[in-house]
Amino acid sequence: MFETNAWNRIPLEDYDLHMGHQNVAQSQLLNNLTKKYLQKYQPKSTLFLGISSGNGLEHIDTDITEMVCGVDINSSYLTTTRERFGDKIKQLLLVN
Repeated sequence: MFETNAWNRIPLEDYDLHMGHQNVAQSQLLNNLTKKYLQKYQPKSTLFLGISSGNGLEHIDTDITEMVCGVDINSSYLTTTRERFGDKIKQLLLVN
């Protein structure tokens, strides 16, 4: 199933360009909402479904949020997330 899923054939660069396009603006919206709710609720742990490349994880305050779990169907997206945030977020659990 995973190999035939369309999400596994979409390069991250294409996904990011689409999500960040001015007519779509999903990257910007999700980033702003992530920041807003991390500040509002200050969770000790949080879960991101469809974490992609980790958009919004730069807003994690590791003094407050100790564990972050991210799920994505595309394992290469998770690799990028780990490369970007693995050193900053010590308890970063990424699940495919």
